[in-house]
This record gives sequence, structure tokens and C-alpha cells, in this order.
Amino acid sequence: MKLKTAELKQFKAFASSIPTNNLMPICSYLHFKPGAVVKNALNSFVIMEIECDQDFIIDEKILMSYVAATKEDEIEITIKGTQVVIGSGKF
Repeated sequence: MKLKTAELKQFKAFASSIPTNNLMPICSYLHFKPGAVVKNALNSFVIMEIECDQDFIIDEKILMSYVAATKEDEIEITIKGTQVVIGSGKF
């Protein structure tokens, strides 16, 4: 599945008002589901429409660090069992 880095950067800016909760690790993950990405905290959440066709969670810091580091317009997300693999560019 491919995700557009511009959409992910827009979501990061949009969701930056919700702090990451270190006491509840699940709050440091982003939930991707068909058509949307969600970030939540105990008392609030942000949801944004995005081109996505699978349901998975991924650590926000890892994903956004990768998005910030790549110069590609799209990143590739591959789900292998319980693992989520992030890639970009040509291999």
C-alpha cells in the first residue's frame, strides 16, 4: 500500500495539538483504517481522510521520522503478519 508523504505531513501538523501519552503506550500509535488515519489521547482524537486501504497501527514517532527523512512523494507500507515494513524509492 502506498501513502502520500504530503498527506502524512499534513496530518502531523493537524494532529500536533494532541500530546503523546507516555503512560499509555497505545496513545503513541497511529491507527490507519480504510479511508482515514486516527490519532487519539485519553480525552481527544484527530481523524483525517487519507488514501488507505488497510487497517493497521504503527508507532507515530517511527513513521513520522521516516516521512521527514525521505524525499519521495510516496512511501510503501507492507504488512507481513504482525510486522509493518516502511520503504520508499526503488529497491
